[in-house]
Amino acid sequence: MLQRLRRLVLNFTQAQISAGAGSVVDYGLMILGVEVFGWELFWALACGGVVGAVVNFSLNRYWTFRDKGVAYDSGLGGQILKFATTVVGSILLKYLGTYALEHYAGIDYKIGKLISDLFVSVLFNYTLQRFWVFRKQKP
Repeated sequence: MLQRLRRLVLNFTQAQISAGAGSVVDYGLMILGVEVFGWELFWALACGGVVGAVVNFSLNRYWTFRDKGVAYDSGLGGQILKFATTVVGSILLKYLGTYALEHYAGIDYKIGKLISDLFVSVLFNYTLQRFWVFRKQKP
């Protein structure tokens, strides 16, 4: 039981590190898009979200959820499709959260994005990635 809990904590920590790496890329591209290129917030969030997602997917597939000797339930193509579905939902939730915090709570979009990312990454992304995208085959 204790070993299973340790594995779960390690897996969750790895997932958050992977998400963090993707978020750094995502956040940086969002600011670059809005501040340097003058893009609308939605397009900057979408661009950052997609590129950050590629970083996150790669780390999750080859490090976070990799389990030697246990095959994934889906092949690479299936995982990409499931992950893309998750990313679209994630981008929309992050956009709605960022927009709501900026327009209704008066919070700067940069801070609102960090708050939205925290909730969406932990509650939505991790759950779907662990139990759907990178689900293991049953023995």
